[in-house]
Amino acid sequence: MAGNDDGIITLEEIIEQFATAMRNVDRRAPRAVNPLTGHVYQPGIGPHPEDRAVDLILLELAVQRPHWRWRIRACHGRMNHLCDWLLGDPVQWAIEIKMARPNKDNGKPHDTGVTGILSPYPADRSALSECVNLARSGITSRLAIVIYGFDDLRRPLTHIISAFETLAKAQVNLGVQRCAPLGPLVHPVHKSGAVYGWEIYRRVDP
Repeated sequence: MAGNDDGIITLEEIIEQFATAMRNVDRRAPRAVNPLTGHVYQPGIGPHPEDRAVDLILLELAVQRPHWRWRIRACHGRMNHLCDWLLGDPVQWAIEIKMARPNKDNGKPHDTGVTGILSPYPADRSALSECVNLARSGITSRLAIVIYGFDDLRRPLTHIISAFETLAKAQVNLGVQRCAPLGPLVHPVHKSGAVYGWEIYRRVDP
């Protein structure tokens, strides 16, 4: 387990604990519900929309890491959105969290599964565009992008991550990749995956 006795939280520890919290939530087999149709998806963390999944994971982290409890503040959904997660008081990390989910609950390809990671257009709020937003945000703490995703033989998660790194490095100063595995998970489609994280430095290429 990575960490420091002086209270500094490392990105490696963040990724490891995020993955552990996600696995713990998944073991409880939560059921996501489509708010428009009322359809109940198969059990597991996989079908949950990104915002709801992040809420569940951060709540689990508050139990899993009680000394982080007062350091966890989810801030997604605000009109002046800057990031998903402020960690520390004073803030040590400002973190954006994105999901890479190539399939739907029924196993059919998800049309926006790659767009949410790789789109170059700011309106899509992709992982790529959010890296640039963080680098330009003026936030004085350390910055990071976290991507959690699920495996698929047709569109391997590692290919999406590799493409993200290539594109992101052309626009921001991206740090070393940190990774923690997910799985086995309870959902029959979203049954394995990984959590990835990178520190983002403030220099933005013109």
